[in-house]
Amino acid sequence: MGTSLVGAQQLISPPEHYAQMHRHHGSHESLLTVTTVLRAEKGGSQSRLVRCDDGKLYVVKMHPNPQGPNVLANEVLGSILIRGLGFFAPRWRQVTINLKTIRVFPDLAMCTADGGTTFPACGVHFGSEYLGGQRYRLFDFMPKPRMHTLRNASQLLPIYLFDIWACHQDTRQCVYQKLQDANLYDTFFIDNGHLFGGPTWQEVAGRARTMHSDIIEPIKIGDPRVEQCVRLFEERIPKLLHRAVAVVPPEWYKNDIYALYARLMWRLDFLRLLVAGDILGRDHRMGSIL
Repeated sequence: MGTSLVGAQQLISPPEHYAQMHRHHGSHESLLTVTTVLRAEKGGSQSRLVRCDDGKLYVVKMHPNPQGPNVLANEVLGSILIRGLGFFAPRWRQVTINLKTIRVFPDLAMCTADGGTTFPACGVHFGSEYLGGQRYRLFDFMPKPRMHTLRNASQLLPIYLFDIWACHQDTRQCVYQKLQDANLYDTFFIDNGHLFGGPTWQEVAGRARTMHSDIIEPIKIGDPRVEQCVRLFEERIPKLLHRAVAVVPPEWYKNDIYALYARLMWRLDFLRLLVAGDILGRDHRMGSIL
């Protein structure tokens, strides 16, 4: 695949010849049921930390979600892709909420933009396995002088490139986990609700707005690390994306998921060009600041 420049019109109008896929309903794993609601988590998606009937803790994002109609679909797609590519990310499960759950736990109610209150729909919701617990300590910030304590620091550049491909419209969030008495941390990549052009999928053909972390060694056009990552993405993403689209519950999105699939495959075709554009744009913005 070449990296020569193409006309702007070609970049705006992705091809529509990608085949649709058969849908697989449900998951091989059983559905979970909420037994305890522990607390509300920070953030616009108004997720809740809950305990389920398997005894584990999960961060649950509910639908309809105040951040947009496709947030839960983005979380599933992002989780399957990120884990399938070898990144550290929590496992996801489908969590059921029914009328009994809402009656027992009224604090599942979410605030609306107009100051009102809405309850989650009865049905399945997105659960992300909680990374904390008695054995672990969690941090959401890592000072640059402490970066040598990260065991998977080599994943920071690839996740930045993944976010360019996935047209991430938010800052990439990380959780740093370590055992209570350990000195080294594992970096987990979380919160995928603003991938794929955001919660409405409207910006999927546009520019990613993810942040280039200052802890990554500066990237230049032609960097061999970029080519290595792109080749890995080209090898793995098509099958992962095909599988991911097929397992998303249809009630978790309102827009055309097959059109999203086609646009993401198009972005994979042009990923080298998209990365080069992001690098040039970043250098331009830095020059303006200086």
